[in-house]
Amino acid sequence: MVATMSFKTINNVIETWETIRGTPEWEKEIGVGLFAKFFKMEPEAKPIFGFHEDLDVTDYKVLISPRFVAHAMQFVTMIDKALNMLGPTDEMLSEILMDIGAKHARYGVKPEYFPTMGKALVSVVGSNLGEDVFTTEVQESWIEVYNAMSHDMIKGHSEVYTVTKDDIVLRTKPQQQVDSRIWA
Repeated sequence: MVATMSFKTINNVIETWETIRGTPEWEKEIGVGLFAKFFKMEPEAKPIFGFHEDLDVTDYKVLISPRFVAHAMQFVTMIDKALNMLGPTDEMLSEILMDIGAKHARYGVKPEYFPTMGKALVSVVGSNLGEDVFTTEVQESWIEVYNAMSHDMIKGHSEVYTVTKDDIVLRTKPQQQVDSRIWA
């Protein structure tokens, strides 16, 4: 990861994530809330995630549809796995996040979506935890962790490799550089 985070920062995120995991249907709650908020903020991203542009994320029927819920829960599972890897050595997590970023580049995800997704994630986590648990310090911890993780994903996104038949050479095709911080 870009920066070594303090024990307190990582602990704040892990403890509050464990609180969320203790609530009924947490994957569904967080995932659906996250994608509803993200699609409101970035409506042009819907087709990249396999949804039609006119998908109405304010429609309750959409939010409970099996396809929307499954996609949202799959994303939360990915977040859960990444958070479970936070710790003293983040090298493996960095590599995994860079691979995820590269995969998302191939899907057409724009690098500027990463900060928006972070804002949506932090907002949904805060809403689910409430003000008593989601203090300013905890919010700052979530922002720091997301910024570090998204930095690695954007780095991987910008290093999409292609192989051509002509030269059979692996070469890097740099993408637009984006500030990964959700609150710069």
